[in-house]
Amino acid sequence: FLGVECGHSDATSGVVANPLAGRVVDRVVDAGGTAVFGETIEWLGAEHLLARRASTPETAAAIVAAVHRREASVAATGVDLTGENPGAENIRGGLSSIEEKSLGAIAKGGSRAITGLLGIGEAPKAAGLHVMDAPGFSPESMTGFVAAGTQALLFTTGAGNSYCSALAPTLKISARPDTHARLPAQIDFDASALFAGREDPGNTLFEKRYISIRSMENRLYTDEEVMRLPDIASSHIHAREWMIRKRSCCRLVQYLAARKKRLDILEAGCGNGWLAHRLSEIPGTSV
Repeated sequence: FLGVECGHSDATSGVVANPLAGRVVDRVVDAGGTAVFGETIEWLGAEHLLARRASTPETAAAIVAAVHRREASVAATGVDLTGENPGAENIRGGLSSIEEKSLGAIAKGGSRAITGLLGIGEAPKAAGLHVMDAPGFSPESMTGFVAAGTQALLFTTGAGNSYCSALAPTLKISARPDTHARLPAQIDFDASALFAGREDPGNTLFEKRYISIRSMENRLYTDEEVMRLPDIASSHIHAREWMIRKRSCCRLVQYLAARKKRLDILEAGCGNGWLAHRLSEIPGTSV
């Protein structure tokens, strides 16, 4: 379950870092996972684009209503968003209006259908892409993600942003050429090569980005480990999870083997192929 955030955004965020995060979101969703992004007030001016991606008319209406409600609550306090959002740092970075900032902000949500609108801290009831109706301030927004169950966070930034969640691994991404040089300890993934046109977002850089997330989650296995799955060292961080998978796998294999007939199995979304490998050991089975 992946959460996506942005903070101290600039022009490079909307052009490079956020779309790059959006590609990761698409890949997670396509693999059957769950992702969420929020900061409702920063959908303002782009809410109609999110509504078009909603999986149901009810979700589309809820997205638009959430933006209007947030805008009205800000106006009720007497605050004028002009000069407040985008803020001074955003403006220095080349963002001229809330609409321009919003178009960049929603890019981190990728391109897949939006399954539902969540309240702050609300856990999704199904996999897929969700949006969270929540404040735009990063500590509040990311706390809502973690309360909902996110296991990792992508945080894109232009000039840099020091906030990280203490509860979920937070991976900072920036495409601004000088930011990584100034803040090497803060920025985990330097996407400036993409901004400079030296790398292709659909290939090398994206694969590096995706692998860095899987590494952060301790989900990169050696060939030897994959061959032994679902058996794994008891000291491994995901040992309990694999113990549960092993029990489920054994029951499935026993059930299919008891049928004592030829089986042709299509294993969709097989990941590293460990289950397909185990199923193929059933006599007379083609996977």
